[in-house]
Amino acid sequence: AALRGLAAEAHAAGTIPTTALKARFAKDALVPGVSGADPQTDAEGPAGQPPVDTEAVRSQTAALAAGTEAFLVAEGFTPVQRSRRVAIAPGAIGLPDVRGEEHPDGVVLEEASTGSVELTQAVTAFYDAVHAWDPSTLSVGAAQQLLLGPATGAAGAVVLRDAPKAEGGRIRAFAVSYTPERQDAPADVLVGWDPELGQEDALQAVADLLALLVAQYPVQLEVDEAMAPLERIVDGLIGGNAARTLVDTYVFVDDTTGA
Repeated sequence: AALRGLAAEAHAAGTIPTTALKARFAKDALVPGVSGADPQTDAEGPAGQPPVDTEAVRSQTAALAAGTEAFLVAEGFTPVQRSRRVAIAPGAIGLPDVRGEEHPDGVVLEEASTGSVELTQAVTAFYDAVHAWDPSTLSVGAAQQLLLGPATGAAGAVVLRDAPKAEGGRIRAFAVSYTPERQDAPADVLVGWDPELGQEDALQAVADLLALLVAQYPVQLEVDEAMAPLERIVDGLIGGNAARTLVDTYVFVDDTTGA
């Protein structure tokens, strides 16, 4: 009640756009390892550290989540979004043909600067599209600062186009890599696509880009329920034991005032 009162005061003062309260918590969690999709390797722990008891971690997380969810439901919160951090094994997806002399109609993969205006605009459009459930209308400047700037750890980016940029090709999908917290952890990647693409075109673009990303090495990425094409691919990989969930989180919201 006290927190709701503070939110109402801040909203009345124009400090925040809504009085809705949100809570995010993990229902399941594993400790990320170097193998991407091999739970046995994860259990060995980082070099120089004792083995990680993944079952104990999962049990503790589940117990905390049960209590958190019960409290939130009793307070009138409802679930609005599921978000997972997933590790994908190398070679998990068949490689597409890359454009060249042998494949003139193949996909076009190009490196992109994280400071590129074109990439920043693509990231902004994607972010706004997949956060329609919690709209914020992210500006290009904010996207650069929060998702692509030096402080984020963004280390590089690639884009998938329908034709080379020199020929006016548009970005169909993109991937931004971030420096992982552990050197032996899979690369941390943000994968997105042009929200103007149809579902099947977006699905194909994401599948092609992911296949190229994991051709030799594992990656870890975040997938929300709102990211339908990516979620569809990830669910298929998990079902085929080519990927696994590292952290499974839920977002609950309380908007009892309707403001």
